Amino acid sequence: EVNLEALARERWTVPKFAQYIAGLGFDFDPGTQWHYSNSGYYLLGHIIEIVSGKSFAEFTKAALFDRLGMMDTSVDDEADVVPFRAAGYSAAKDRAGGYVNAPYIPMSIVFAAGATRSTVSDMAKWNVALFGGKVMSADSFKVMTEPGRLNNGKLASGAIFHPPGEEPRAPRPGFGPMGYTMGLHTGTLDGHRFMGHEGGIFGFSTIIENYPDDGFMLIIFANTEGGAGQLEMDTARLLFATDKRAGK
Repeated sequence: EVNLEALARERWTVPKFAQYIAGLGFDFDPGTQWHYSNSGYYLLGHIIEIVSGKSFAEFTKAALFDRLGMMDTSVDDEADVVPFRAAGYSAAKDRAGGYVNAPYIPMSIVFAAGATRSTVSDMAKWNVALFGGKVMSADSFKVMTEPGRLNNGKLASGAIFHPPGEEPRAPRPGFGPMGYTMGLHTGTLDGHRFMGHEGGIFGFSTIIENYPDDGFMLIIFANTEGGAGQLEMDTARLLFATDKRAGK
């Protein structure tokens, strides 16, 4: 298991950390099981740099953020001076309900797996653009949102890899079977379909969820670890109840 706090004490460049990831080996033969991988997104970001000849920050700014009017969104650098940048917090281990400053983590370790800073309003622009056909072609979006499958044709979500000693996560009340496409998770909450993604690093957690049958999306940013998911779920259920009372 990778200890991010220990890794954060070293100096890393993106090529050096990509090489470190390459040396970790495979958990299973490709196409036989599935497991979410931050390392996979990291390597994708490095591939973009090699193919484009630009840094990941330069590429995303020109190809995506500027084009979509996302002026408060950028691949982060801890050396940047950013007005109104939020501070991240972790739950205190020695007192219930208390918080401490989150541990430091260099953005070169997070990189394409979650080092982008943004605002809720910019993420709303992104979400509308992505689902509105402004980011990629309709054919590409169709491929992107199809469930991942294994070499045998079965859904990848039916063969989730669990590291030795890790117990499978207990089913959460109200959640239907979870799936994963090319960059989005899918599932149901109390029978309501959703598609989106969550993320988090030391001190922060975020989630964007689209409920296509209900006609709304939720974007939650929290400057605490693990805070966004539960808040999103509770908010969605309030909106379900409001729609039900309104007869929708």
